[in-house]
Amino acid sequence: MLTGASFRYEPKLGFPGVRDQMLFPLFDGSYRLIIWMLTFTTSNIFLIVDRLYLIGVGLIFISSYIALRKLDFSPWLSCFGSIAFAITPYFVVRAYSHDHLALYFSVPLGALLPFLLAKAETVEEMRRSLFGPFAIVVLVIVATSGLYYAFFTAMFVMLTGVAQSFARRRLAPLLLAAAFCAALVVVLLVAGYRAAVLDIMRGQMHSPWRAPFEQLYHGMLLSTAMHVYSELGLWTRSFNLYRDAISSPGLGFVSGEAYLFEWPGVVLTTTILVSPAAFLLGRVFNGQDLEAARPQSRQAAILFWLPMMLITFGIIFSIRGGLGYIFNHIVDGTIRSQERVLPFLTFFAIVIFCSVAKSIWNFRKTIGIRWLSAFLTLALMASLLPSVGGLANKRNALDTAEGRANLKSVADMLTVKTQAGLTAILQLPYLAWPEAHRMEGFVPYQHQLPYLLDADDSPSRWSYGLTVDQPTLDAVRSRLDLETAPDALPERARGLGFDGMLIEKAAYPARDVAALIDAIERDGSSCKLYDDRYRVLFVLTRNSSGAACARR
Repeated sequence: MLTGASFRYEPKLGFPGVRDQMLFPLFDGSYRLIIWMLTFTTSNIFLIVDRLYLIGVGLIFISSYIALRKLDFSPWLSCFGSIAFAITPYFVVRAYSHDHLALYFSVPLGALLPFLLAKAETVEEMRRSLFGPFAIVVLVIVATSGLYYAFFTAMFVMLTGVAQSFARRRLAPLLLAAAFCAALVVVLLVAGYRAAVLDIMRGQMHSPWRAPFEQLYHGMLLSTAMHVYSELGLWTRSFNLYRDAISSPGLGFVSGEAYLFEWPGVVLTTTILVSPAAFLLGRVFNGQDLEAARPQSRQAAILFWLPMMLITFGIIFSIRGGLGYIFNHIVDGTIRSQERVLPFLTFFAIVIFCSVAKSIWNFRKTIGIRWLSAFLTLALMASLLPSVGGLANKRNALDTAEGRANLKSVADMLTVKTQAGLTAILQLPYLAWPEAHRMEGFVPYQHQLPYLLDADDSPSRWSYGLTVDQPTLDAVRSRLDLETAPDALPERARGLGFDGMLIEKAAYPARDVAALIDAIERDGSSCKLYDDRYRVLFVLTRNSSGAACARR
């Protein structure tokens, strides 16, 4: 956006090919719109991300407030619920590595739709709840704010439609829910792929493929919720045993997302965990026919029982080996990281909490009741205290001397690269974008650092950026033949058009790094431009810049 490159292609990445964004589509048009607008205020990408978070957090609060007010909660109760929704540990954890997932402002709006459908008295009201002006705006926001959040919105709308059809003994709720989900999918694909949708329909381009079994690795673990109780000193020993077990080498394959302790505090987590039992027992012993209930009683009952039903199904679907695993086998394996249902479960828990608080407040106008309501609200806020300041703690954890030294190394290397006039740099290890496995102490995404920190008008192109679906990736790998004859590597790289080679030392054992550098230096036409404990930069043609190869 800053350099004027096209939405789909980034010519500075993936050399000798070009990175194609559509080979790993991100259905995040709303975030990109905000970022694009912010590019008019600054060209500093890190400042843009900072402002994105400021706007995003504000939108999380606003969307939650709108949704709760639509459910007829008072302004003050909606305000407290929205604050609780905006500062959950999920937000803090996801802000560590998933910027767009952390800014889940579409969730309250998507989670509101099942309530609007359930509260509708007539077929016309049902239609307006899913296809009225407000619902259309929600559909567009949801469809452009992340694949996972759009999927779970559709799932809960469809579930409510099925439940309403059974309760009312008519097909209208189910058909309207199905129509909404179909419209959501269409907008999602068009907004995400744009013109590339035609390439997919022709079979000329493939979406990312994920195996159904990955749900067993990335699905939700209820046992992770124990961390909120360990923060209170409850079951601390059991939680420590759990944490040690999931991080042990023997269970490395099944650890997955189980180390992301992102459950929403004691009050809301307990509400989520208790909801399945409460819903089942309530349905068995209550036996109230919502259709026959008075309108006011019916609306209140919906705000209590419906979120419990949605939480119950969300858990059954998202736990490892749950219905989500079966869905991935039958339909598609793309929705693998199903612990990302937590923002929805959190919002449903907030609706339950607000319903209880509202009922207590309206029960009797006494000082005791009002103090009880105030206490419940303060308890909700207090249960989220561990996440308050979490972003600052994470920033401090990331802003280490080691991290600053690594960034300085990249900046110094880029200075030398620019002085040497290098225009095409091979990055070793040569890895696929975007989800290559970690190598030793090197995270593959760090291959993007030179590109991100380089000058906007730099002519340099970098090798990182090709997916496994691009033939150029395999062609380069085959041509380089990294497994044999490393001393021939410079000549092979030059044959591919590279005039520089950057080796990330953290990706290799020290002995292998020394052997690789020694083999490259045996090449008569290559020499070292930059070398520190993080990386080494070679110029592959000694006089490519018209000057002697000066080491640094």
